[in-house]
Amino acid sequence: MLSFFKKNKNKNIRGKSYYDRENMIHNLGDFTTIFKPDSLAQYTSAETIVFSGIALSEIDEKKINLEFKDPDFVLDEKEGLNGHKVLFYRHIVNSLIFLMQFHFLKGSFLFVSNATSSSTLLSHSNKILFANRIAKKYLSEDIIDFDKGLEIKISDKHNNYLNIKDGVNFRVDYVNNSEYNQALLKNPNLAKELLENNFDSKLDDYF
Repeated sequence: MLSFFKKNKNKNIRGKSYYDRENMIHNLGDFTTIFKPDSLAQYTSAETIVFSGIALSEIDEKKINLEFKDPDFVLDEKEGLNGHKVLFYRHIVNSLIFLMQFHFLKGSFLFVSNATSSSTLLSHSNKILFANRIAKKYLSEDIIDFDKGLEIKISDKHNNYLNIKDGVNFRVDYVNNSEYNQALLKNPNLAKELLENNFDSKLDDYF
């Protein structure tokens, strides 16, 4: 879906302050706005939701690096939440600016947010065009009248979903809503506990 990005990557000249400002997550409470979005019109798709052709449950850092190469900026856990890491990619295609941020917690992929802006003015008709591209991919044609509003949530059979958010920018959040991630957000120490439990179970093979 986003393969054209790889041919239009511009040199990044923005520093840490820019990415700190754009970062959507500053505390665990911020995840609520992503995993429990407010009052969006909801639809269900028979198609698996993907980002750049990769199912959300299969996204990891290795696949991201293969698809997009080196990130423009990395916010690691030393600079933010414990165990939270964000990979930022800022690409320009003609007058459109795409800012993608991939969020991980304890090594598990949680979500990617893709915010689209413009070097000129991103019009409402542009936003409707983008929303229709997404709807056509996952839903029956003409099922949604975006003239009545752009903000929707589309879920798939894996309980993963995408949220379209309409603001100054046109933003789409692709959320890996796995049972593990839900548990991890409730208990950030879960990854450590699972690792310790796995280590303990391996010892049974030797004693």
